[in-house]
Amino acid sequence: MDLGRYQRTHPSSRRATGATDGDVGDCLGGKRDKLRPGDILGALTGDAGIAGNQVGKINVLEFASFVALDRHIVQQAYDRLSQSKIKGRLFKMRLI
Repeated sequence: MDLGRYQRTHPSSRRATGATDGDVGDCLGGKRDKLRPGDILGALTGDAGIAGNQVGKINVLEFASFVALDRHIVQQAYDRLSQSKIKGRLFKMRLI
């Protein structure tokens, strides 16, 4: 996967939607796994206990999903989502 392309095509993804000064998390599941942005947002705000304004742009590609998160809650989101299920399945997470 070419991450440089993602960063070039979405340079303001963190600033535009509320997650300022943040990091990008990668979920190894995408459209092929029938994931939607709402599924990921629901897992973050429900299971992980994160406020919706701390989550930025969610980009779901064919095999992976990218989520812009507020820098202060990145580790909390990573820890909780690595152990919880989205649509009944466990997905691998990593920080970019």
